Parts: sequence; C-alpha cells; structure tokens
Amino acid sequence: MGTAQPSRDEKDLERILTSTAPGEMRDWILNFPLYGGTTEVELGFLPGASLEAPAPHKISRPILFYGSSITQGGCASRPGNCYSSMLCRAVDAEQINLGFSGCGKGEPAMAEFIASLDLSVFVYDYDHNAPNADHLRQTHEPFFRIIREKHPDLPVIFMSMCNIWPELRDKALEEDIERREIIRTTFRNAVNAGDRNVYFIDGETLFGKSCRTACTVDRCHPNDLGFYRMYEHVLPVLKTALGLKEA
Repeated sequence: MGTAQPSRDEKDLERILTSTAPGEMRDWILNFPLYGGTTEVELGFLPGASLEAPAPHKISRPILFYGSSITQGGCASRPGNCYSSMLCRAVDAEQINLGFSGCGKGEPAMAEFIASLDLSVFVYDYDHNAPNADHLRQTHEPFFRIIREKHPDLPVIFMSMCNIWPELRDKALEEDIERREIIRTTFRNAVNAGDRNVYFIDGETLFGKSCRTACTVDRCHPNDLGFYRMYEHVLPVLKTALGLKEA
C-alpha cells in the first residue's frame, strides 16, 4: 500500500503509507528495512480509527529460514519481496528470518538456538555461506542432526544454492554441483533412516528455464524476479510440509 524510503541524511522519517484504506477493520503488515536500522516507530491514524490486536496467523507456529544474504532478501527492491516474506504471506505464518550475509556457516551454536524454538517448518539454506565444499560437508548434516534430535517431527526443507548455471561448464560449476550433492546426501541419509518429514529442493530449478539471467543482479543475488521464481517453486513444497492442500 505504501513505502517509506529513507535517505542517508534523513534521521527522522515521516511518510503517509496510505490515505485510501477502506472504512473497515483490516490486518496490516509492516515490513522493516533490509539494511537500515530502526530505533523507534510510531504509527498515526485518522480520528475515529481504532487499533486492535491482529487476527491470529492460520499457521500458529513460525516458519524459520536459515541461510545467506539471499535468505535475508538482500537485493529485493523492498523487504516484502523477499521470497521468505512472500511464502509466509501465502500460507499466513509468522516469519523468523535468520539470513546472514556471509556469516551463517552452519555453526553448532546456531543449530542449538534453532532447536530451542517451537517451529512449524525449518527452511535450511546456507549453501552460499560455506566457504568451500569441504566446510559444507563437515557442517551440513551435523547441524541438521542437532535440530532433528530435539524435534523428530519438525518438517525440514533442504535447499541448495539457487544460482547454479548449467550453461557455464567451468570449475566453479563443478564445485556448485558437488555442494548440491552434499546437501542431497544429508536429505537421503535422513530418508534412509526413516525420516518422512524432510524435503529437498534443487537450487538449479528455482529460477526456472526462461530468462534465467534476468533473475539476479550479479549472477548471485536474486532481484525481485528471482525471488518471485523462488517463491513459486518453494510454495508447493512448503504447503506439503505444512499439510495444506493446493487451492
């Protein structure tokens, strides 16, 4: 309905987000900046308006996303266009976004923290932050096992990096494929052990087949089109994990 885009020199920001809202009670979502820090927020309303608690989410427990700057939504034009935000709006769930630009590398302490939470689904996507395939191999399955030990029935969606480029047959592609197979191995090991609450999404499929090169800003970070394609591909898997029927 509206956006507020601060400039570097603007300490205090005041904007009208909408002046055409219908005269009825509605739920509103306020998305905070992807990078700009927010220290204080005040909301103003017209005389006669009332503010009440929001309706509860249809999915009572949050969906947690753990990963890289892609997970964070770093190059979306606005926070609501991050694929995780679109997914949570689609299924009506609270979002916990633990996307760390270059910093989330499968540390056991983070797995312990995630395992302490009561979640509906865990989306596991830190492939890009692992400095190399060996690091990913040493951390990916142990991280999952820490969470699975405390939450044996939590649906977990494994994702490999979204921007494998099959048309570029070079050494970088070879490592990307190796990394994907490491993640797929964690998934297969879980399935072979009898786990029926795990799902694997091949990152190579996330941008679709047409206009793939239009999906990122730098052959790495998705733009709005790339995030929308990711949303389209992940949504059916997320609905299955949540036990929701397709509309």
